[in-house]
Amino acid sequence: MLQIRRLALVFLALFLFSVPSFAIDPNAVNNVEDIALKGFDPVAYFVDKRPRKGDPEITSRHQGVVYEFVDKDHKDIFDKDPAKYVPIFAGFCAFGVWEGLKIDIDPHAYAINEGKLAVFFSEEARDIYQGDLANKSREAQAKWPEVRKLSKVIR
Repeated sequence: MLQIRRLALVFLALFLFSVPSFAIDPNAVNNVEDIALKGFDPVAYFVDKRPRKGDPEITSRHQGVVYEFVDKDHKDIFDKDPAKYVPIFAGFCAFGVWEGLKIDIDPHAYAINEGKLAVFFSEEARDIYQGDLANKSREAQAKWPEVRKLSKVIR
């Protein structure tokens, strides 16, 4: 297990130094061109139990960004209680927050923890985070107020 953790940290370090970072308003939800979750439907993770690309014609705006949905039913579900469906850490990678960084996500790498959507930059990052969920979640929550203030996002 220790070797996997070290390998993951090496992978993360290589990843962080090989990709560009971009400035973002520190209070912004993770988005690309005003679209959250890279256009994936936040309700689908819960209802369909899998990521599904939303339709750009079926949208809702929440916390300054647009969410896209696969159908009107998902949009209606979201509109009734958006806080239930938006990802934790403003849609940034939960593993990255645990590491003290704002990292973009792969919408296919996700987990539902205690009824909340967590997204990650990779499935490997998800698996490491989930492997010690209680501790990593607690530590990420404690770091989030400072991480949220960061203006650089690693994409």
